[in-house]
Amino acid sequence: MKRGTRILLGVILTVSMLLAGLIIGAWAGGTFLVERSSGLAGAAEVIWYGLIGGIAAGIIGFVLSRKLEGKPLLWTTILLGPIGLAVAILMIRGYSQSQQEMEAHLQEAYKNLPAFTVVLDHPDHDAFQRMEVDWANQRYSAAVNTVTCTAQMSGEEAVAMLSALREADLVLFRNASPCNDTDPTHRLTYTITEGKPPHSQGDVAFGKQCLSQHPGLAKPFEAAQDMFDSGDFRKACE
Repeated sequence: MKRGTRILLGVILTVSMLLAGLIIGAWAGGTFLVERSSGLAGAAEVIWYGLIGGIAAGIIGFVLSRKLEGKPLLWTTILLGPIGLAVAILMIRGYSQSQQEMEAHLQEAYKNLPAFTVVLDHPDHDAFQRMEVDWANQRYSAAVNTVTCTAQMSGEEAVAMLSALREADLVLFRNASPCNDTDPTHRLTYTITEGKPPHSQGDVAFGKQCLSQHPGLAKPFEAAQDMFDSGDFRKACE
């Protein structure tokens, strides 16, 4: 048997054993060693057992590829090669299905976010001077000089903006009038529709001095900047 052929068969054998060991290790660990009530910690343990099985089987495959020669190596590879291929296909299909399920769960979670509106004014800002966000309609718009562009708001952007608004709302909850800047550079106006009244609302103007004392007020503007920099918004303004 030529050296190149032997190396190729050895690689196929080793990879096939590794993939088979990965699945067998994960299945055995999940079935016999990990309690069903373990939650996320259990999932991590299953992955760990899969890695152990994959590494062990890969080592065995490598040793076999070094020890076997000629027809024994060929037939061993023919026997285990399809198994490795089948395992790889199952892994890819399983990953694809899990990603689709995760995306479906995320979309459902996004739908359950509370509706909120926010207006951010920053007249001296180089990127945008005003942004209006309306999660109920999943849209936002920004004024850039004399042009106003509108784009669709993604669930990820809604989560980021809502989290930022919660930080700003916490500042105003602790102190309804936290800023005494004589020359405000920002204005934040928002409403979050809570599950039960009263809804969260805020309207505050502030400058750099207040921002240094209450950095939470800057969070919505940071989230807005990320939205403004997104590819979807850039396309809408082209």
